[in-house]
Amino acid sequence: MAKYGKLALAAAVCAAIVGSVTGSAQAQARQVVAVSGASALSVPPPPAGDVPLPGGAMQDDTGGELDPTPMSSLGIGFKLGMAGMGEGTLEYQVKGKPVPGQIGSRRGLYLSVPLHLGGDGFGWMIEPYYGRATVSAVTIDHAGQTTATADVNLAAYGIYTGPTVTFQVTQPLYLGIGAGLKAAYVASNFFDYGFDVYGRVPVSATYYLASQVALVAELGLGFGASAYVSQPNETRSPITGKITKVENDAQVGKALTWDCSVGVRLP
Repeated sequence: MAKYGKLALAAAVCAAIVGSVTGSAQAQARQVVAVSGASALSVPPPPAGDVPLPGGAMQDDTGGELDPTPMSSLGIGFKLGMAGMGEGTLEYQVKGKPVPGQIGSRRGLYLSVPLHLGGDGFGWMIEPYYGRATVSAVTIDHAGQTTATADVNLAAYGIYTGPTVTFQVTQPLYLGIGAGLKAAYVASNFFDYGFDVYGRVPVSATYYLASQVALVAELGLGFGASAYVSQPNETRSPITGKITKVENDAQVGKALTWDCSVGVRLP
């Protein structure tokens, strides 16, 4: 019996030791978990600011996405500059035969209000414009005789339209090139009416000062024709005194054209 009592006492001591060790380990584990939780809660969130997002975009301070391409798909602008045409070749029809001639070059003020459809990449341009210039006009009657020569002030009311391709060089800078048709009605006190029609290739640079405002510089080169129909001349018969109006032939000149301008774009 004494032997069994000793064994029971030893077993009780071992159980107490194991329980003490196990309890201590569990307490330490609970402390580690608590400390880890506290550490996780105490870790500050990442600082606000621009951070990369999938696709190369950036995130702003409010969590919104910053557009890396500020050029809008719809924009409007205003440009001021100079435009002109070189000296043109003429061809008069006198009694069914062509008669060569020339029409003077012209240059003057150029104002336009371009409408941009499409942003970075392929787009379309619609650009109403106004121009003023002075040209040396020569009228020829049906007999091939020069009837008048004068420096004439002209006002052109026209529009340019055509496709354009714009690509981003740096974050604020874009370059563009296009091709299209430019046509205008030409008004003058000297002519009954006139027209300009020519193809045009514009090359432009757009630099964004802010997300909604950009500076624009553009150069346009082309080739086309101008047609002027002069006011009829009046002749008086020396015998009867009757006044007769003599219609003048239209003058059509082909020439190189150019324009250069600077302005703004919104947005």
